[in-house]
Amino acid sequence: MSANVDGGPKTARTGGRGARPHAGPGIAGVAAALAIGGLASCARQGSPPGGPPDRLPPEVISTRPDTFAEIERLDGPIRIQFSERISEQPVGGGRLDGAVLVSPREGPVRVRHRRDALEVELLGGVRPNQVYRVTLFPVIQDLFSNSMEAPFEFVFSTGGEYHTNAVAGMVVDRITGQTLEGAEVFAHPDWTDTLDLVYVSRTDTSGIFAFRYMPAGPYRVQAFQDRDLDQELDPFEVQGEQLIFVSEGDTILNADIVVLMPDTLPARLASVVLADSARVRLTFDDYLDPLTPLGGVTVTLEPRPDTTDEGIHAPPPPPAVREVIHEHQFEAWRDSVRALAEVADSVAAVATRDSAEAVGDSAAMAEADSLIAALTARSRAGAARVPAPRANIARPPSQGPRSLLDGTPLPTQSLITVFENPFPAGSAYHVRVEGVTNINGLGGGGGEGVIRREAAPDPAEAGVDSATVVPDSLALDTIPLPNQVPEGPEEE
Repeated sequence: MSANVDGGPKTARTGGRGARPHAGPGIAGVAAALAIGGLASCARQGSPPGGPPDRLPPEVISTRPDTFAEIERLDGPIRIQFSERISEQPVGGGRLDGAVLVSPREGPVRVRHRRDALEVELLGGVRPNQVYRVTLFPVIQDLFSNSMEAPFEFVFSTGGEYHTNAVAGMVVDRITGQTLEGAEVFAHPDWTDTLDLVYVSRTDTSGIFAFRYMPAGPYRVQAFQDRDLDQELDPFEVQGEQLIFVSEGDTILNADIVVLMPDTLPARLASVVLADSARVRLTFDDYLDPLTPLGGVTVTLEPRPDTTDEGIHAPPPPPAVREVIHEHQFEAWRDSVRALAEVADSVAAVATRDSAEAVGDSAAMAEADSLIAALTARSRAGAARVPAPRANIARPPSQGPRSLLDGTPLPTQSLITVFENPFPAGSAYHVRVEGVTNINGLGGGGGEGVIRREAAPDPAEAGVDSATVVPDSLALDTIPLPNQVPEGPEEE
């Protein structure tokens, strides 16, 4: 038996009756699947008239050309024969043209339904000295709605050598970090002037794609979401690409492709709000690359006069801008502030407890013990909220990843401007932002807005528990800059 990572199809010799695909590997079995080779066949009897209802899926019993056949030319369409009559409607609806993938190809593929077979016509024909890989996806069902259990695959040659190589990877959305199911993947040979020859694959439910039996050489691999189902890459579709080099006997398992929606407009400022008393969150209508340097971004403030019952007055001069940072840097820095504040509280509580024990004040000792227990519980709860590195945690599917597979932070729509001093209470300023580059690399973004800081109420007077208020980081002179986040305490 041999399996393929492209959705786990079964490659089987189809000369006998009842060749049946077996379920292929999931994402965890990619490496093993690429190494397995062989043939298998089996047979089953159909349901007798008047017998129990048919609950078995249709099976491929033969193909034309046969698997691993060598032919000079293709006389007529490719034919995939089933063990029983099949429905004209594929699982999930849509057209049958998407049920079969032929690689390489030079034009559209047309799939026609027959009573118990599919006929696949290659409008671009076949080329000599090639190895063709035909993949049938598990969307074919019988008249009782029993669908195929797994993809089915076979290969044939028009004189080309069966190269023992394989390329596999995942297609990942740059914005969400999620893998894409059903994405089209094209591999264009970079050593030939024939631009219409392309090797094709499609991602499975785990976002995995694979190529096999490819001639050695460089390839430009494109992945895209074929929204209009025309089997072609269009400018408005989510897409991405990378270059790979395939050698004889290669097994490449990390040919991952990050895809992104194209964009032709710069990022525009959508909102301006205070992150704390000396930091402003600038939110845009587009995503920003968290790895893009922000040296070209400028933020300027101008006093905005306020009108009161006593007349018009100008606020104090605005604080100077220290730096502009990405939001993930600010979050890491804010976590360090909380950690330092909790350490300071814990040290003070332990010192109070030691002092009470030294003088034998049991009431003070009990109060200090209670405070230490509360601080410990709060610290543990905070640690549970901070995610560990992606490779070390099992995150619920609903929460989604926080980074790409290589650890790159996911993009956000915000930047944080850090000022040298706090904004005066009750002040308002006009904000102008320039030099912002969006995640597509398009510069010239920015905009204008207004920032205000209201007079802060006294937590005691407002009825707020002061223990729940995060301390103002400006009051802590030892807090480092975002790119100097301290390491946590060493484990004993």
